[in-house]
Amino acid sequence: LGNNLNPQRMPITAIAAKLKDNNGSLTVIIGSTGQNIFVTKVSADSSQDEAISSPVLQQFECTAKSKPGISDIEIRPDGKIVHISCWDFRLRTYKFSGFVHLGTLAPHIKSIVSMRTLNNLVVCASEDGIVSVSTMY
Repeated sequence: LGNNLNPQRMPITAIAAKLKDNNGSLTVIIGSTGQNIFVTKVSADSSQDEAISSPVLQQFECTAKSKPGISDIEIRPDGKIVHISCWDFRLRTYKFSGFVHLGTLAPHIKSIVSMRTLNNLVVCASEDGIVSVSTMY
C-alpha cells in the first residue's frame, strides 16, 4: 500500500472491493487499526501484483470513542450498501455512493471479528462468543 494512501502506516485490518461497471477499475475500501477508512480506485487491468499507490478519493472515520479499529468491511451484493464492523462492538452501515452514514447497531458486548452479508441480512461473529443476525437496509 502506497504511503500516500496510508501515511501513518497503520496496520490494515479489513478490505473490500467493488468492480466498477465496464471501465476496468476497482473501488477499494480499506480499514485499519485506527478510526480511518480510506476509499480509492485502482486499475483492474494490471497483469502483475503491485502495491496500491492510488490517491485517497475519500477518507472518513468510524467514530469509535472507546476502542478504535475496523474488523471487517462488506459490500452488499447489489453494491449499494457498505457494512463496517468495528472493534467498539458496533456495526455501521453506509450508502456506497458518497459513503453517507445510514445507521449504527450495537449487537455485541465485545469486538466484532467477522461479518458476512446476504441480501438484507448481516451476520456478525464476536469475541463475546455470540453470532448475531441483523436485518439491514
